[in-house]
Amino acid sequence: MIDNPQVLGESVLVITAEFDRWADTDGVPARNRLDVLGLDDTGRLVVVELKRGTADRDVHLQAITYAALVSRFDLDTLAQAYRDFLAGRGQAVELDACRQRLRDHVDGDWSPELLQRPRQVIIAADFPKQVTHTVVWLSEMNLDIDLVQVGLWKVEGHLVVGFTKLYPTPEVQEFTLAPARVEAKAAAKKLEERSRARNAAHVLVAAGL
Repeated sequence: MIDNPQVLGESVLVITAEFDRWADTDGVPARNRLDVLGLDDTGRLVVVELKRGTADRDVHLQAITYAALVSRFDLDTLAQAYRDFLAGRGQAVELDACRQRLRDHVDGDWSPELLQRPRQVIIAADFPKQVTHTVVWLSEMNLDIDLVQVGLWKVEGHLVVGFTKLYPTPEVQEFTLAPARVEAKAAAKKLEERSRARNAAHVLVAAGL
């Protein structure tokens, strides 16, 4: 999959794999290990969780946790991870060159805001109903999660791998998911406007105006 990142979507650059270089607030290294981290050409991070066989019932929680962790990454953090990843594959690339590669991969301006909203991809041989139902709901709440089913066959002595996107399907994206996300964004905007209105009222009262 690392050699064929198109499985993760169009124009995805793999930044790192088996990443575990984060620490808790007390400085103790975390045990969580991110399977694959990519960057698409829009400037969004792609968090990939891989499972052998049927996915666990809480696999989506793992993906969300990793997305929350990487949402704090900036260009320098990603460049360092990318440099270490390339070094592990026998490619010595300077940090500045890695930083520039990441910038060049993005079509348009580099956006720190987009980095805070990673897309998640969960790949497994199958998914339990608890995962599919939850992922559908999370998608309707404006969280991007893809479910990809992987199959393995032996054909004339060769191993053949196939990937099928189970969710969201093109039909769901066009007729179901998009309107739901629009509604979710509208709801979030209303909450933000209400919060601002309350804050403004408090400021006015406090100032005696």
